[in-house]
Parts: sequence; structure tokens; C-alpha cells
Amino acid sequence: MNYIAQWGSKGFTVSPDKIVPFDLFTYSVALKSDSENDTSGKSPTNTRGLELKTISLSTTYVKSAGVDPRGQIAEWEALVGSSFPLFIGGERFGPNRMKLIKIDVADLKTNNSGVFLMCNVAMAFEEDPATEKNTTTENSKKSLKEEITTALEVTPTGDDKKEKKQKYTGGGSRWEHRVASMR
Repeated sequence: MNYIAQWGSKGFTVSPDKIVPFDLFTYSVALKSDSENDTSGKSPTNTRGLELKTISLSTTYVKSAGVDPRGQIAEWEALVGSSFPLFIGGERFGPNRMKLIKIDVADLKTNNSGVFLMCNVAMAFEEDPATEKNTTTENSKKSLKEEITTALEVTPTGDDKKEKKQKYTGGGSRWEHRVASMR
């Protein structure tokens, strides 16, 4: 089955067997700043980096479109607090992992027996800072390790070796030659 978008075990698709639309998508990136009362003429706002990125989206579950609205509500409720990457069109979108922080159920329709026929579910996600910090730390460690390995693999070039041999003409140990050249 082709998915428009996926987050963890939840997918959004439109097919002959099932319709789970991907609606009202919003993505927010904002600066983190502090404002202070400053009379010295300096800017009273200090930028402190970025706020946690947020994503919100919604979908409509309709029983006649191949899904169980009540079951979908229960599945989303069980996933609150979980963190997964969001894929749209098969590619990751946004931060490495997004944590589901809230679901809202609206426009619930039932039949006379109380069976859920339709509902709208809105989901709110927030960047999971724990996974972002771990990823950044791991990348930094890998980068540092690569730099150290690269520095250890450095060897003198052929020209450096020739120059060194020309400086040492023999007669005594290399140590004596170095001491003599320092004088």
C-alpha cells in the first residue's frame, strides 16, 4: 500500500480499500528569544536559538471508507508520548523524531446503537529534544574521531624526507647533530 505520509505505525493513504486523508498540515519553526527592559539603547531582545519545531495535522476516519473510527482513536491515544520520524512521500520530513503530544477528536458521528461512523482526529507533534541532542552528540563524536584518525594517518611527503636527509650529513648520532644545529 502506498502512503501519503507515515508516523510510526500510523499511515495516511487513499486507495480503493481505505481512505485516510492527510489534511490541515502545519509545520512551525520559530526563534527562541528573551525580551528584557533595557534603557541603555541596546536591543531588548536576545535570540537564544530555535524553539522546538512543531507539526500539526488532521485526518477524518469514516467507517464506510474502510476504517474503524473508534479503533483509530484508541490507537492514537495509546501513541501519545511516543516519538517517531515523520515521512511524507517516502522521505523524512522535519526533525529526526517527532513526539506526539496531543490528539483532539471532533465531529464524532454515531448511529442509533452508538457505533462510531465518523470522526475527525487532529494530532500535535513536537520535536523530541532528547533524540536530537543524542544525534548531535553522536555526530560530533564521529567527526572528532575521524579528525583524530586522519591526523594520525598523516605522513611526511617525499620532499620532506629528502630535506631531512640533506640536513643530516652524518658524523655522530642524530641527537648530536640536532644539538649542534641548535647552537
